Amino acid sequence: MHLRDRLVLSSLFVVTACPPSDSTTTDPGTSDGPPATTGSSGTDTVDAPTTDTTEPTSSTTDTPGTTTTSTTGTTDTTTDPTSTTGEPQLLVETCAQLHAEDPGAGDGEYTLYVGKDPNKPWTVYCHDMAGTPTDYLVLVNTADGRNFSQYTASNPEHMDVVTTFTRVRIDPLTLVVNIDDLTFSASSGMVLHGGPITSMPYGVAEGCAGLDIADGLANIDLVGTPFKVIDPFCTKGADAAGEAVFSSNDQIVDLTGGGNCGWTGPTKGDECVFDPQNKGSGFVLELAYMAAPPPEDIPGVWTGAFGTMVLKKVGDEVWGAYTHDEGTVVGTYADGLFVGWWCELPSRMPDADAGDVEFKFVDDGDVISLDGRWRYGTGGAWDENWDLTKSDELPPPDLEARFADMSAFCPKP
Repeated sequence: MHLRDRLVLSSLFVVTACPPSDSTTTDPGTSDGPPATTGSSGTDTVDAPTTDTTEPTSSTTDTPGTTTTSTTGTTDTTTDPTSTTGEPQLLVETCAQLHAEDPGAGDGEYTLYVGKDPNKPWTVYCHDMAGTPTDYLVLVNTADGRNFSQYTASNPEHMDVVTTFTRVRIDPLTLVVNIDDLTFSASSGMVLHGGPITSMPYGVAEGCAGLDIADGLANIDLVGTPFKVIDPFCTKGADAAGEAVFSSNDQIVDLTGGGNCGWTGPTKGDECVFDPQNKGSGFVLELAYMAAPPPEDIPGVWTGAFGTMVLKKVGDEVWGAYTHDEGTVVGTYADGLFVGWWCELPSRMPDADAGDVEFKFVDDGDVISLDGRWRYGTGGAWDENWDLTKSDELPPPDLEARFADMSAFCPKP
């Protein structure tokens, strides 16, 4: 397996086999990957070795610099209202409904269902359950550089104002985020803008460095949740400059903003949010639910980074054969996520030619896409660069034939 260059990904689904790269397809071991081919779907069932899979843990939160803040009212109690059979006991949409059904429920994580649809679960943090139950979307990626907003200081006597978020307040009925809620945030720095500004709303990049200078920064990262951003965003202010760049199936938005002074942020009706640093915007950031494809939609032909891949159901597992270095993947699929192990020639062994892989499957209604990540072995850094789209074409004969040789499919050691 050889090192792959990064490819632009769309959604986050991780597979540690040969992922794509941003500009070139490179696999764990070689910088040049084979060209992609097209194929068509097909499904066979075969007895296969069991594969031990492990889901990756989410990142920890880094709080910038010196700082203020972040509050939670009561002790966390992580709870999922499901029965031992796995069927939900309560199909509730909001923390208030959950509290009405179970008055003893405390602050913590629960499962809610968009529109009370059992196929649309998501993880909520219910806050202030003893008072006014409030719903917060739990952000998975909270390391430095993820889920933050920054007002970049132009005065050398000031300090960039950076606010990081671990949870954001959401209306679970409309799926709109209140960007001003700082309950689960941490802030540092100070700038003067009609008064001292010491924190920033979610999803806003702002700066005052001068004409067409977009030095304000922000990031929204919903990867690991079932939501994507559908807000169009806009840039406003004096001599304003900036942009919003969407990636990973619109689950990630990177923002820049600035001017004399200017910002990029969500829209409010038909207008841009105004002077967002003053926290007067409220519920404005629009999200949409991303449904996970059912298991029967997973087998078939997928094209993109590292060539064509054919996926098949084999017993209780999902196996795949792809073009690059005669690569294969073996793993399990549940709730839109494939977790498994990739291996390639020449050795099919870690840490050079095998490792962890994850794919997140997303159905946006028009096309099913696969957003993957992979790494060498079990302890290396993840490469988020394996992006594929489902194809209606027939499986290439060489990939189809690969399933006759079970020794090429490597279970996780």
